[in-house]
Amino acid sequence: MYLVFTLVAAIVTTIIWLRISAMRELRLGTLCLIYWGASIMWIVDFVIVCIRDGICTFETGADAALLGGITILLGVAIWGSSLLFNKTRRKYGN
Repeated sequence: MYLVFTLVAAIVTTIIWLRISAMRELRLGTLCLIYWGASIMWIVDFVIVCIRDGICTFETGADAALLGGITILLGVAIWGSSLLFNKTRRKYGN
């Protein structure tokens, strides 16, 4: 589930970033990179487990869904912190 959650978040964020040019000051590109990085990490993990164990299954339990949700929330928190830091730095100088 965490792979699916992060892939959906990455795709949706990328579509919003590409379609809505008025939101450029929100730096959605940073959020896209966070989600795509997490997605690539989960894909590599999935492939390695498939190769090593010979079993390719998605984890669909509550723990996997919770991990996906936490990953998305943490991405938003890091992105929000980045926005706040950059806004403060521009307001008060270097």
